[in-house]
Amino acid sequence: MIGVIDLGSNTIRLVIYDTYLNKFKTIHTVHDTLKLSMYLDSLGNLSDEGIKLLEKTLVKFQRVALEYPLDSFYILATAVIRNANNQDEICQYFEKLGLYITVLSSYEEAYLGYIGVKEVYKVRNGLVIDIGGGSTEISYIKNHDFIETLSMPYGALNLSLMYENHMPNKEDIDKMNQMIHEQLIQLKKQPIDNIYGVGGTIKIIKKLTREYIRKNVDYLIINDIKKIKQVILENQEFRKKLYLEHQDRVEMLLPAIYLIEAIFNYFDAKRLYVSRTGFREGFMRTLVKKGKC
Repeated sequence: MIGVIDLGSNTIRLVIYDTYLNKFKTIHTVHDTLKLSMYLDSLGNLSDEGIKLLEKTLVKFQRVALEYPLDSFYILATAVIRNANNQDEICQYFEKLGLYITVLSSYEEAYLGYIGVKEVYKVRNGLVIDIGGGSTEISYIKNHDFIETLSMPYGALNLSLMYENHMPNKEDIDKMNQMIHEQLIQLKKQPIDNIYGVGGTIKIIKKLTREYIRKNVDYLIINDIKKIKQVILENQEFRKKLYLEHQDRVEMLLPAIYLIEAIFNYFDAKRLYVSRTGFREGFMRTLVKKGKC
């Protein structure tokens, strides 16, 4: 058995995998929503308060993991620790507690996301996008190969911190779109048919589309994204329902929608498939390939 903690900017998740015959399956999962991006101070350091919150969750998850006969245990950190100026101090602090954090580079995070997606969708050409809380990875796939990736320093959570009360005004939206566009132009503009989306916020957007726009949803199109955006912006009762049902991600929905809409438009994309798997599964597949499970 293998335990993996996904230490993200919004959510910390522990997954216990049973491994057998070079395969793996999830047998237990638990998560806490810490929104660690909100604890980065003006100097770009993760604050003492944020570190203590993280410590509480990691120690709790370690206790859960020790209930299983694990062969290996990994803590994989993405944007919030990667981008923290006090990254070394954070890792050293947790090492003293017996908690060893592996900080993934933006390239490693994107590549593992690609590995996690390609086994399900047999991706030949297209984009893999992983919208996290603190960053967005966009990877270009051609002839089954991982060609290039862009790690945008904007995720759905840190973009949401640009405005108050969960609702952006026109000035906020214009600023957000400009920031996103300035990142996208680093990638070659070319027509892309298929986008493959990774992340919990994208999954919620698909769920909302199925519930309120059209029931039979194999993939999302640009009109789905626009309609969900319009409903969130204009329907107060709908927003109240969202706050009740998706408290841990509600403020992230609009920034994620603007990110997706910008990517659709920039690449003139036709459809967005929402993947059930992501970088954790990609990480497990690399362990399988190396014969470590």
